[in-house]
Amino acid sequence: MRIAQNRIDFPAYNTHGVDVFARPHCALIDIYESGDHAHIRGTTTLNRDPLLLKRLSCVAHALKAIRFDKNPLDKTPLKQLFAACSVGLDAQSQALTHELKGLKSGKDIDIHGVDISARFTACAREGYFPIEATDNIPDTWLERIVFDGKYTNGLRFEDMGITFHDAQDIRDHKERYDISVVTNVLYHMDKDTAIETMVHLTGQTSSIIATDPASIDKHCDDLMPILYRNGFMNLTSLLRQAQNVRPVSALRENAESQIFAHVSVARGIVEMCGDKAQPVDFSDFRL
Repeated sequence: MRIAQNRIDFPAYNTHGVDVFARPHCALIDIYESGDHAHIRGTTTLNRDPLLLKRLSCVAHALKAIRFDKNPLDKTPLKQLFAACSVGLDAQSQALTHELKGLKSGKDIDIHGVDISARFTACAREGYFPIEATDNIPDTWLERIVFDGKYTNGLRFEDMGITFHDAQDIRDHKERYDISVVTNVLYHMDKDTAIETMVHLTGQTSSIIATDPASIDKHCDDLMPILYRNGFMNLTSLLRQAQNVRPVSALRENAESQIFAHVSVARGIVEMCGDKAQPVDFSDFRL
């Protein structure tokens, strides 16, 4: 990471708001450098997919409730992974969304990030992001921004307590997680790499895997059998079926990021959704 004239050289950047998934806000082109080549592998920005982040907070609450029912003395925080975390903006956005939903980092949930690029993980650890990345964040997040003046083009939030691991391929990361999020990168992988990545994640994730619609659409015939074979089912579809609710439109449902729940927790989450006495709010699933 190069610093020049008190400005931070962000390894993921774009000043024109170009977004390959046509999100309606400023995005930073996510560039992975390999040797003499630079590969665009998607975009990144703060609060890139707010609906997914809110749904994952809802699911985290449900997982904590399921864990409490099994063992009221188990206070172990949930573990959530952001695979191919880039400069950490999705992980930071999730931590802030969890906070707004009443989940505290370090107490209720531990967030981790891993990326193959050492430049990305170094930037993520320092925690700074481009000023342009604040275009799509809630006003309440602005209160958490630290104006320390270190960089003329960079801001950071108060410490979110996120662990960014040393640079490594997702397939080499051996820790286990309750929730794994792999968005905006599978789409840019070749078929074999995408398959190997999903096989690894299904083996290292106990409860929830989330990915983006473009990746599922591109690799559907390869990734869906892996998810189903390893016991992961589309959670949004299960919830809507249980509530006998049709999506507003097939087009909108297909455009939503996909959350897959392992059979070991899927039934409990579905039952919780149908129980009005449960404190978990499922409104973000738009049932």
